[in-house]
Amino acid sequence: MKVIYSFLFVISFCSALSVNAQRVDGNATPVTFDPLFWGRDLKLSRKQNTEIQEINIEFYNSINQAVRQETGQLNLGDMIKKRSDLIWSVFSSRQKFKWRKIFQST
Repeated sequence: MKVIYSFLFVISFCSALSVNAQRVDGNATPVTFDPLFWGRDLKLSRKQNTEIQEINIEFYNSINQAVRQETGQLNLGDMIKKRSDLIWSVFSSRQKFKWRKIFQST
């Protein structure tokens, strides 16, 4: 049950972040949505797809672990930033450009 609540919390938090992240700066890494959804548009290779899946699994496992430990305060913002940076590093320069274009239209 905790897993469901933590997942719902993450989804609601990410949606709140996406509202605030509509501005894309030149050096920003706004990967708040799951880029696998746009994999075809981004022309992700199998390797990139696998890397992003692994990043997502690590992200959700870290959230789940933090909830289980009940430390009182989740560093969800830091976790999302780390996930965003890792995914951003997987993209090629052309995919970064395409992501910015997709992101501005959402």
